Amino acid sequence: GIRDKLVTGVQDVCSSDLAGHTTLIASCKQFSVLKEMILICEEYEMHNHINVVIEAMDSFEITMENLIEVIEASEELGEVQKYKELSGDLLKRAVNFSRCNLASYQVILNFMQRICCKADSAAKIFTALKNEPNAVLKW
Repeated sequence: GIRDKLVTGVQDVCSSDLAGHTTLIASCKQFSVLKEMILICEEYEMHNHINVVIEAMDSFEITMENLIEVIEASEELGEVQKYKELSGDLLKRAVNFSRCNLASYQVILNFMQRICCKADSAAKIFTALKNEPNAVLKW
């Protein structure tokens, strides 16, 4: 399936000198693919170029459409001791994005409707916002 294709692709990238692959990785439009690349590199001990993937993840734009994907990636990466700091950084970015973009009840309702089947991840961001001193909800 898709994981097998990712494994093959990551093995190809990590065994090369990354000539031409850096642009490909940086242009990735799915946060979950970058997360999978990191986990596959870790699983198969392909550490040569993992920083390129992490840099792409660090520069990835968080949007309302991928917010839950970022939170889920943060949780999954946090299960690997080596990536706990990266996981925490991703969650901070998600909270900061949420603080600025979930500022009205209409936006929150639209967001909740879009992600209704991912309630655990949504609860995580709302819990973080509840404890955020700079979060202001506009009614």
